Amino acid sequence: MKKLILSAIAILMFSFSAFSNPVKGGDNHSKVLIKQATIAVDFLQKELKLKDKDSKLKELKKAYMAYAKQLIELEQKLEYKNKYAKGDKNTMVQNKKAKFSMMTEAANQRDKKISKFLSKKQLEKYRSASKFIHPFTLKIKESKKPTK
Repeated sequence: MKKLILSAIAILMFSFSAFSNPVKGGDNHSKVLIKQATIAVDFLQKELKLKDKDSKLKELKKAYMAYAKQLIELEQKLEYKNKYAKGDKNTMVQNKKAKFSMMTEAANQRDKKISKFLSKKQLEKYRSASKFIHPFTLKIKESKKPTK
C-alpha cells in the first residue's frame, strides 16, 4: 500500500514538473534582447543623425522592438521544440535550420519596414551601419580598424 501511494505521488510530481514552464530563463533572455534593441536603436540614431522627436526615430524604435519580440517568440518556440527532441539529432538540425531561416525572414521584414520611411541617403547609411548589429542578438559589433 505504501509503495502504491509513493508511486502515485511520484507520478503526480513528475507530471506537474513536466507541464510547468517549458522555457526556463526565457524571461531573462527577453529582457536582454529588448535592452539590446534599445542600444541598437540608439546606435542607429547616432549613425543616421536622427533627432529625439523625429517621427523616423519612432518608426525605427517600433520596427526594432517588433523585431526583438519576434526573436523572443521564435526562441521560446524552438526551445520548447528542442526540449522534446533531445535525442533526435535530425530534428535538432532541422530546428536550427528553421530558426536561421525564420530569423533571416524577420530581419528582412524589419529592413523592408525601415526602408519605407528613410530617405535614400539615410537608407544607405542604415545599410552600412546595420552591418555592425548582430541580427540574432542585436549586439553592436566593434568596428574593425585597419592595422598599420
